[in-house]
Amino acid sequence: FHSSCGGATDAPEHVWTKAVPGLVGIEDAFCENAPDYFWSHTVDYRELGRKLGLPPVTEARITRRSPGARVRQIQFKADGRSANLTGEELRAKLGYGKLKSTLFQVDVEGSTFVFRGSGSGHGVGMCQWGARGLAEKGRDYRAILRHYFPHAGLASL
Repeated sequence: FHSSCGGATDAPEHVWTKAVPGLVGIEDAFCENAPDYFWSHTVDYRELGRKLGLPPVTEARITRRSPGARVRQIQFKADGRSANLTGEELRAKLGYGKLKSTLFQVDVEGSTFVFRGSGSGHGVGMCQWGARGLAEKGRDYRAILRHYFPHAGLASL
């Protein structure tokens, strides 16, 4: 689970590296009231280079996205050097509180890079704000679990 998916969850093999049988990405329109549904983070090109172990960054390009639109790979260029990172690696370097998810785009504005995104957390499994939204619409726990885990079943032990 995670805080807010930003409109869609993703399968674990698209966020990390290993599939989990039955765990898939889904569309989720129920977390729009999450405080981090939309967010942005601005970082100066020198600071971005420092955090990435590069000279001041001159270019950032998303080179691969998951089926759920999360950043799988992003490339940075700086003074003839380049670095390729996964979205999760970039979150770790910039700070999870700054880059709240890998569901983002990046734009250059003057001497800064602006990351604009949606959601908070890794985006795999149950979206907590989405589950809350479903509960507020009167759905019970069974319906909520079926929504996030459509290939799983509930059984008494």
